[in-house]
Amino acid sequence: MPGVEAAALTNHVPIGGDHWNFPVFMEGHPSPVPGAGPKALFRVARPGYFAAMRIPVKCGRDFTVDDLRATSRSVIVNESMARRHWPGESPLGKRLSVDDPSKRAEWFTVVGVVGDISQNRWTEESGDEMYYPYIAYTSKEAPGTLVSFLQPTVMSLVIRGGGDQAAVTRGVREIVRTIDRDVPVANIASMETIIAGQLAQPKFYMMLLGAFAVMALVLAAVGVYGVISYSVAQRTRELGVRAALGATSADAFRLVMTHGAVLTGIGCLIGLAAALGAAQLARSLLYSVAPTDVITFGTVSALLLGVGLVACYIPGRKAASVDPVIALREE
Repeated sequence: MPGVEAAALTNHVPIGGDHWNFPVFMEGHPSPVPGAGPKALFRVARPGYFAAMRIPVKCGRDFTVDDLRATSRSVIVNESMARRHWPGESPLGKRLSVDDPSKRAEWFTVVGVVGDISQNRWTEESGDEMYYPYIAYTSKEAPGTLVSFLQPTVMSLVIRGGGDQAAVTRGVREIVRTIDRDVPVANIASMETIIAGQLAQPKFYMMLLGAFAVMALVLAAVGVYGVISYSVAQRTRELGVRAALGATSADAFRLVMTHGAVLTGIGCLIGLAAALGAAQLARSLLYSVAPTDVITFGTVSALLLGVGLVACYIPGRKAASVDPVIALREE
């Protein structure tokens, strides 16, 4: 089709919400305790899938037409799986199986390693992933465990490029109809739409938390201002006595600012300690931001400290100009 850069098939697209995990056994590795062995995400793909999705092939190769034969026993793993199970050595040529080696096992040879991608959620680290070629087995050729999974009845066609999505959709429907009129084409969506659907709930939560955070910040600022202002007002007589004994306006102003800054600083330190503990609760909602993000904590602390200093400045200026006679008479 005009404008299409690449197209391929897979059983599940990334961020599509489907995550099948199979127990996996590595040849030459000790047999794990039953039920406690490693598991890996299972995917089926046709040649060209990694290029279409721009998943980098780190070493080895992509699937080829030869890998689609029934006699083929090829598998591609991701970087995380390669590092975890073959640290310090190349995984190419190694063999793995989803069958218990103590029984009849079908071994597949690693022919490539691809980059890690987000298969389920953006906030989750990539785990072990293994990709198998789509193979149309006959009943006599099929390995027992993987037969129903290496030839899924439903596959997703991924297309890169093509310009207008509506035009591409019409073109794909026509092409599929000319090949087999009984094959349904459904659930057409761009990757942007799929990703947006997965992010809708986290976005709502973050908007809600963001609104509460802004309200809390405003209340905290008002509270800091009120407490510092009240503290200065309570010291009116003291400031009058100091002025009567020879203290200058600058001395009074400096006293108020220092006292307020110390109180605000202590409050910020206590708040930081509490926030560091509470931030761990929001870890699952964060993406590429640490719960202990220095910029966020520094900005909020500076803002509250600034509010405290402003709260000191206004009554401090008032205290600096207080008439000792009036201050003592009011008391």
